[in-house]
Amino acid sequence: MTGHAWTTDMTRALMIWHGEGVPFTELAARLSAQFGVTMTKNACIGRARRMGLPVRGPTNMERTLKQPRPKMIRVPRKVDAPIDPEPDPEPEVEALPGVSIYQLTGTTCRWPLGSIMDRPPLRYCGCRCDVEVPYCKEHTGMSRGASYRPRDIPVY
Repeated sequence: MTGHAWTTDMTRALMIWHGEGVPFTELAARLSAQFGVTMTKNACIGRARRMGLPVRGPTNMERTLKQPRPKMIRVPRKVDAPIDPEPDPEPEVEALPGVSIYQLTGTTCRWPLGSIMDRPPLRYCGCRCDVEVPYCKEHTGMSRGASYRPRDIPVY
């Protein structure tokens, strides 16, 4: 029941219909129609329990006395001839140009080879370069344009 209190007439009707064995779903529909309130099945069940009306259906004792299901017996399967799994195919190792990101050091060229969308992951030039610049001479020229001429760095 939503938002309404149980009246004595509603309680009396619940007791009469419960005694006649009317299912709670139908009981809720009858109470809703007769008294003009929205009544739910669970509201009727709760009210019947609070009033101490007899419980319908199997009791806890009857549920525990039910016959248990027969246990399933597992029968081991016998395999006459085991089948060896197929070996994993050897991956074709291609001589990829350059080095991976894990092989880069402070003195290797970091110029990316190929497209950014290439898969397997990006490879890098890997040629030796000075510590001060990230690219080898060839790629430094490409990154800065044709007019670039590296400065002479004074050695102290």
